[in-house]
Amino acid sequence: MLVTVSMFYEELMDYRPELLQGEVEAFQYFRPIFHGIENGFTPENLYIGSASQLPDTPPETGCCFALVADTPLPERYRGLKQNTYLLLPDQQPPIDLFHLASEVFENQVIVGLLSAELLQSVLEKAELNTMLQRGYAVLKGPLALIDCRLTVLAQTEAVTTWEPTTESLLKLFERTHQQNPFVKKDGTIYAMEQDGNCILAGRISRNGSPIAYLLGEFPGHRISDRTDRLFRILCSYIELRMQDDTLYKSGAYLSENVLLHDLLHHTRPVDSLADWPNHGGIALRREKFVLAVEQRQNKGTDDQMYIVYLRLKPFLPLPYLLIEEGRLLLLCDSQDMCPFTEAQALGIEQTLERLDLIAVLSLPFSHLHQFAASCQQATRGLAVLHRTFPSRRLASYRSLIIDHMLLLYEEAESLEQCVPPSIWKLYQADQEKQTDLTQTLFAYAEYNFDMVETAKQLHIHYNTLKYRITRILDTTGMDLNSSEVRLMLLISKRIFRFLGL
Repeated sequence: MLVTVSMFYEELMDYRPELLQGEVEAFQYFRPIFHGIENGFTPENLYIGSASQLPDTPPETGCCFALVADTPLPERYRGLKQNTYLLLPDQQPPIDLFHLASEVFENQVIVGLLSAELLQSVLEKAELNTMLQRGYAVLKGPLALIDCRLTVLAQTEAVTTWEPTTESLLKLFERTHQQNPFVKKDGTIYAMEQDGNCILAGRISRNGSPIAYLLGEFPGHRISDRTDRLFRILCSYIELRMQDDTLYKSGAYLSENVLLHDLLHHTRPVDSLADWPNHGGIALRREKFVLAVEQRQNKGTDDQMYIVYLRLKPFLPLPYLLIEEGRLLLLCDSQDMCPFTEAQALGIEQTLERLDLIAVLSLPFSHLHQFAASCQQATRGLAVLHRTFPSRRLASYRSLIIDHMLLLYEEAESLEQCVPPSIWKLYQADQEKQTDLTQTLFAYAEYNFDMVETAKQLHIHYNTLKYRITRILDTTGMDLNSSEVRLMLLISKRIFRFLGL
């Protein structure tokens, strides 16, 4: 039997009840809110009481019974398939179900009163500090409202021990901390345990874009359903209060991004871009690029990517942005073949390193109708970077083209077959004799078959390298003057990296 949502279900679950015959998603309250045998049984969904108080004759209507199991459940009830039973253990002191239900009812009254107060605050355009103080009066935990740049917009007087830094927010906004991510009407809430307290964060949005975050800190390892509900209500009314207030624009999501979203999802005809230099407010120089950014370990959340964008913004020339599936896509421009100066590239790499991110820059393109293809190119480059270059943070797709081709080839064929037998023979000899001639050969190819530079990079004497090359040639019979052999060596080196060798 399925019934609908209420807080009382969560309260009962703390007692680890035994569930019989059916599945309970939650409870639905009716008037009266709760009832027992002394009030007379009424054919409503929820029956609260003790097993010993059950009527001799079961009701004809299917019900959900929440019972203290002071006696075994009678067989005449067990046999009714339309019913669901939550049997709570008969503990000492006994569980007072009526008191439990009364507390929940009281919480519902508090929720209603807070909603009325906050609605009045919105109508009066009250200060945000006033709204937070009203929330604090019932939540009993310090609250702070910050914008995407970590500027405090409002806060309660209580001092919080949790500091909202870029790194702490990125951790809080992890996908594993997201509560009810698929229930959009309730907003996006994150909850994380920290030093014996639970940190809550709620996204405050306008037109689907975050403009601020409400943060709260509460004692204990888990958030009660009451606190969660009150916190969500506070978020909703603060969002309503800030909807028309231009003071809190974050600048992260501009109207131009509507055009980029349409281009990415192919919902805008390419013909409409004939006047693209002025279309949608986007004004770009000659060369255009897409920079795709995501977390090194796994996909992040949209909220993490907003924080990332604000940390990268000082190093990016005139970017327009999209956030898609926990990945940041930045449209950049330049008069040259690279949109970054050396100083900007260094700043980007340092930020990526500090925040544990990776990024790939697409090939340059000339027209906005190539934007979607360039986004796909850059995101494919991220997959290559994940697979083949675990220590790199920032790469150009141009440097990953061959690796991408090998990755696509691997999906259909065996990469081992692409390595010449002579190289496998050399590798087998290395395994047997504990030598490293294969890596020496690959280094020789990487440094353009320059003996002096290769010896320098390998930190060995020139004559040592010369001796190794002689052994390599004797083992493999290769003609290193052949351009085809040289190309195959470079490809084989990348395949070895793919195979973890």
